[in-house]
Amino acid sequence: MSEVGLFAHLPQEIFDVILSDTSLDHIDVCRFGGVCRICHESSLSPATWKAKFKQRWPRLFCSFPTGGDPPEWREEYKQRHMFCSLISHLLSQLSAKFYSKQDVGEEGILPFLAEAEKSLNGFLYMKDELLAILNDQKSRGLLTKKFYARKVLGNIIRSRLKRDWCEFFSLPPGEQLLEHGAAIISLWCQPMMDVNYQQISTNLDSIALRVIEALRRRNIKISLGQESCEASQSRTILETINTLQSFHLPPLYHCQVLEMKTGIPITLSIVYAGVARRLGVECEAINFPSHFLLRWREHPELSDGQEFTYIDAYNGGLFMSRPECSRLLPAAELPDSCFQVASTLQVLQRVVRNLVAVHREQGQLGHSVPLLEVLRNVVELQCILDPEYTEGCILLTRINLHLGINHAQSIDLLKRIPINPLPGLAESLLRHHKRALERLKEEEEEIAKELNTKSRSLYPAVCYSVGLVMVHRRYDYSCVIYGWDETCKASESWIIQMGVNNLPQKQFQPFYNVLVSDGSSRYAAQENLRLSLNPTEITNDEIGRYFQDFTGEYYVANDQLRGRYPEDAAGVAMTTSATDEEPSD
Repeated sequence: MSEVGLFAHLPQEIFDVILSDTSLDHIDVCRFGGVCRICHESSLSPATWKAKFKQRWPRLFCSFPTGGDPPEWREEYKQRHMFCSLISHLLSQLSAKFYSKQDVGEEGILPFLAEAEKSLNGFLYMKDELLAILNDQKSRGLLTKKFYARKVLGNIIRSRLKRDWCEFFSLPPGEQLLEHGAAIISLWCQPMMDVNYQQISTNLDSIALRVIEALRRRNIKISLGQESCEASQSRTILETINTLQSFHLPPLYHCQVLEMKTGIPITLSIVYAGVARRLGVECEAINFPSHFLLRWREHPELSDGQEFTYIDAYNGGLFMSRPECSRLLPAAELPDSCFQVASTLQVLQRVVRNLVAVHREQGQLGHSVPLLEVLRNVVELQCILDPEYTEGCILLTRINLHLGINHAQSIDLLKRIPINPLPGLAESLLRHHKRALERLKEEEEEIAKELNTKSRSLYPAVCYSVGLVMVHRRYDYSCVIYGWDETCKASESWIIQMGVNNLPQKQFQPFYNVLVSDGSSRYAAQENLRLSLNPTEITNDEIGRYFQDFTGEYYVANDQLRGRYPEDAAGVAMTTSATDEEPSD
């Protein structure tokens, strides 16, 4: 047999082993397929493309279901590969359009959602590519790309979760599991975290299995997933749960409770009830004020509420009778409604109300933009779960207006408010949002004219350039310059409040917009700044809005910032190469 004939009779498994080698990528496989007809047919093997997919995107590969018909791996590889260039192209368009806006909002993610809808796994591939960009620690010059990738990822995940909420509440009440709803809340609030319901469920299963093992050592046999248990066993099961869990410190979200085994009362109660249900004990949430409690039917032979024992998950799973519960609020007269079962929706609404309260404490309107964006996301979730809550709807529209985003959404919300608790406020917000919506088109036309370039050559008193890493002489914080004015442009009241009028050069000197490592942005006088002798990266979420790279000495402005300060790049190079020319202390 000739060599060609021998080659033609090689089994496909041999080709699969060769082409699946990790030293070969998809380009090598395609080139092999172009050699001849036999090679072409061999290069189409599903086994080869399955291996290539797994090698390049291992975490994504694990997300495919193991049962059912296998995917067309070559086609799946092709679609996932196309998202690399597609996402890069879409992200590159955002900086020019949203540079002067605080967030991309719904307007910015529409092109991304449109592309994700074009294929069955489009959303999954888009999310994976955005995460790959955010986790890329090797490539240089990605700061602006990562900045918008983070904003887009959060927005498209929340857009997808709106569908998940609809599906969740369309389930029969008995199938609306609290831990599932809490997992959706976790992902809504922390879209960058790798959280999904299956992981939450697996973690609860593992806790339940530990309980089963502890009970078996006492010769008590129960199984995971049993629908019910004997009434005499229920207390023993719950007491065993109490010995395995410690409930003390209060992290914010459900996923953190599973990792740390600690959390706020309502979240711990969700975990507690989920574990108990897996062991056959049905624990119900009740509408107890201020302190979240569970109950279970310990004494089914009794009635008039005496059949229930109440559980305080936050205090180590403490068991209480109804009179003992009342002592938690001794000054209040508690009606029967406080001991009634709370629906899944009511519990989740309560979780979100707690989150809103926490975030309102951390950052009010007018505070840092990142905190305000987080508050906006939580308030939006509150409006989804409780659309009749007028105060939440008004707060959401106020934050949207402050951030300059989602005007159409805000207008729709304001039109649906049945009762206005603050006369004139809703009408005023409605007018502002309509005007803002009208201005969107005007702004798009004005973007090219909006540069307001500042040339250093016209202002010789300006010593420093955008991109330089500085240190504040008085407060010793590190920062990077992202803008400057030839003289102070702040209001007279701000000048007096900040003591600028007491400086040697007062307000008649250059002032710089700086991003600080504590996450804030500030406005600093030139005489209060000096060049950092040991520049380090500035940990500020807004860095990517203005800069594309950090060289180790200074930040490189992106296209938008460079367009506003066209001569500053030369100034940066000159300053960093001749630090001895810096004004002396």
